[in-house]
Amino acid sequence: QRTPGVFLQSENGAEVSKISIRGSGITSEDEPLGVMFLLDGVNFNQGDGETILEDFDVASLSYAEVFRGADAFKYGALTLGGAINLVPLTGYTAAPFQVRIEGGSYGFFRGDMSGGAVEGNFDEFGTIGFRERDGFREHSREDTEILFADVGYKFSEQVENRFYLTLDRTSRNLPGGLTKSEMEDDPSQANPLAIAQDWNKELSNVRLADKLSIRTEEIQFDVGAYWFHHDIENRGFFSPDFREGIEQFYSDNFGGNLNFVSRH
Repeated sequence: QRTPGVFLQSENGAEVSKISIRGSGITSEDEPLGVMFLLDGVNFNQGDGETILEDFDVASLSYAEVFRGADAFKYGALTLGGAINLVPLTGYTAAPFQVRIEGGSYGFFRGDMSGGAVEGNFDEFGTIGFRERDGFREHSREDTEILFADVGYKFSEQVENRFYLTLDRTSRNLPGGLTKSEMEDDPSQANPLAIAQDWNKELSNVRLADKLSIRTEEIQFDVGAYWFHHDIENRGFFSPDFREGIEQFYSDNFGGNLNFVSRH
């Protein structure tokens, strides 16, 4: 937030974040489009270009790098809308042990526990967190659980390899739409059918990634590989004559990154 040119807002007050850099992808309906996301320089976007940011817990972040427009070309020709590189904590930068608890309006509660350590050439960092809220409207409760870990090994001061693991699950009730008169009468109510038919969305994700880095005064070389699996079930309005309200699909995304910089 407060980064010039970057717009960040929840689409519905819940776990759906929209991010735009200089207007790119500002009209996307749900997940962010037009901006490339990376986890420590390794691709975080799905094959269709969308990103589910809730698959990552910001409590695991050391910092984030924002590349606007053409400045993002260091990460490839498809980053015209910009890129955001999320750099997680490691055993070198994390506290040995940390617990955080938050609470707020409409049943909001969040907690996470993390820790890091260095043992010889190895370092490790791990965090487990959960978020839940009842929501402002009826039938809008949601909860998320996330586990993130990374393990690094230094072959020398110039060569390091790091492995990343992410597991997360989100369960979200959907309150549905209201007419203008219903909203004016009680904006916190849900669509009656949403309760009767239990409209909801279930998401789960597994992500594995590995990156080898070489750093000297003259060159910077990174090679990474990743795979992640998404499983989504979305239940909306359903009737025998209208069968499009129940949606279930999964996707497997995999790829690699190769980045070389010479300072000769």
